[in-house]
Amino acid sequence: MPFFGPLPFEISFHAPVPGNEGYLYEDDRITVSAIPLKHRTPTFGFLFREKKRLLNINKEQIQEHGLGIADLVKIKQGEDYINGEGEVIPNSKLTLPPYRQRSYAYLSDTIFDPALANLLRGVDLLFHEATFAGRDEKLAGLTMHSTARQAATIAQQAGVRKLLIGHFSSRYSDHGLLVEEARMVFNNTEGVNDGDVHSIIQERVSTE
Repeated sequence: MPFFGPLPFEISFHAPVPGNEGYLYEDDRITVSAIPLKHRTPTFGFLFREKKRLLNINKEQIQEHGLGIADLVKIKQGEDYINGEGEVIPNSKLTLPPYRQRSYAYLSDTIFDPALANLLRGVDLLFHEATFAGRDEKLAGLTMHSTARQAATIAQQAGVRKLLIGHFSSRYSDHGLLVEEARMVFNNTEGVNDGDVHSIIQERVSTE
């Protein structure tokens, strides 16, 4: 792939292989895996999931209990603390509520495939193509694309938190039509365009 001029960073290509997708990338904070899609040419979606983080120490507890570095390492990993008198201090008292692990899935060209729901279970943010309106469902099947309602059905069945739809056919001058169709099935839906930015808010797990 040609680039214009030298880049200030290294590029590594990881080509997914049908039937052996696995992780395309993994480090200490995130995994990226490929999702096989059903289209006229070999096509893959991508699933990004944060890994579980170490716990954050409640700073007030460090001074109160005289915690050392070795103690902090164990507590960050979820262990309780036993003081010099043999008293067990619960980990939950020493740490802040952990952050919930965020996730994002991107599904480009694909026909409606109910099997995707199991792969996307509980995803925070899902982009799913919605090339056609419901009235053109037959054409969607012929071209191996999805309708807005079908994209919303996947979101509903997977229990995702928010759905983004796009890849709209140029035959529709009003993309609001497709968004409204999707919202009839899955209310928390937004239509998107190239260049839009969406964030997944970092939230701590509720302890209540």
